[in-house]
Amino acid sequence: MRKIFKFLLKIIPKFDLSKPEDKLKLFILANGLLIFIGVASVGMLKVTSTPQFCSSCHEMQPEFVTWQATSHNQIDCVKCHIPPGLDSLVKHKISAMKQLYQHVTDQVPNPIEMPHPIENYVCEQCHSQNRLVNASGDIVIPHNRHLEQEIECVTCHKGVAHGVLAERELTKEIPYDDWTPAVAQEQTKSKYVRPPMGTCMACHEERGVTTECAACHKVIRLPDSHQQGQWKSTHGLTARSEGYVECMQCHASDSYLPANSTDTVVKIARQTDFCYSCHLTKPANHENKNWRPEHGKTAVTKGKDNCFVCHDVNKSAAEENVTNTYCNLCHWFPENKQI
Repeated sequence: MRKIFKFLLKIIPKFDLSKPEDKLKLFILANGLLIFIGVASVGMLKVTSTPQFCSSCHEMQPEFVTWQATSHNQIDCVKCHIPPGLDSLVKHKISAMKQLYQHVTDQVPNPIEMPHPIENYVCEQCHSQNRLVNASGDIVIPHNRHLEQEIECVTCHKGVAHGVLAERELTKEIPYDDWTPAVAQEQTKSKYVRPPMGTCMACHEERGVTTECAACHKVIRLPDSHQQGQWKSTHGLTARSEGYVECMQCHASDSYLPANSTDTVVKIARQTDFCYSCHLTKPANHENKNWRPEHGKTAVTKGKDNCFVCHDVNKSAAEENVTNTYCNLCHWFPENKQI
C-alpha cells in the first residue's frame, strides 16, 4: 500500500498553490478526474445492467437462456429485477457485491432465488391495469378486478420469464453448463409459464369467488368422453386406465385436504373439491330399500375400488372428505386383512 502511495505522489505533479497558474492546473485536474470517474461510473452501471453481463457468470446461464426463450426476451433484466430510479440502481449494484463474493468464493446458492417477489408496480411499467387484450385461448381474465383485490401479478405470472426454474429446483438436476436454448425451450413450455388451473381454483375458493367454468371460460366444450351416457358412473375407470393427470388439467385444486388412502386415484378424488362435492352425495342406487342386503354383491361385481372412493373400512379422520358410513360400522373386518 505504501508503494502505491509513493507511486501516485511521483506521477501527480506538485503544485505551488501560491501561484495562480498552479491553482488553475489543480482545478482542471480535479474536475477532469471527477468527470472521468462520473463517466466511468455511468459506463459501468450501463455495462453491468445488460443481460449479456448477467450471463457472464456461468451460474446465471439457466436464467439467461430461459429469459431468451420467453415473451420477455426484449426486456432487460434490470427492468424487472431492480425498482425504477437511479437510487435503486445504485443500491442494487452495491448489494450485488455479495453476489460477486459468492461467485469468486464458489458459494453461490443452488437454486438461486429472488430475495423478494417482484411487486405490481414493476409490471405496470409496461402493462396496463385494465388490459383490453385478453389471454390467448378462451380464458376470461379481468385484471382490474384482481388488482382491486390486491392480488400480486406474480401470483399468476411468476413463471412468465424463467418458467419458475428456481421453484422447480431444476439447477439441481441440470448442471449450469448444460443449459442450452433447446433445454430452455423445453423448460419454458406453456405449462411452466402460465399458472395451472389449481392456482386459480385455490384462490377463488379461499376468497369465496365462484368456481363455475363459465366465470372464466368463454367457450366450454366437454371432451367427447364426458358426453357419453355412462360417463358419470365410468369416469373413475377412465381415471385409472388412462391416468388421473389428464383429469387434473381441469379439475385440480391447490387447496388439498388430508387423505390417508394409499390408492393414488382415491387420494386425488378425496382432495379435489370438484370430485368430493359429488362423491359425498348419496347415489340413487343407495336409496333403494334393498341396498343394504345387496350392496356386497354390487361391491363384487363393480369392484371395491369404487366403494373406497367414498368409504373407508374404519372411521376416518374428521377433516377428510369421506362419508361417515364405513365398513366396520356394521362389519368386523380385521384392520390389516384384504377385504
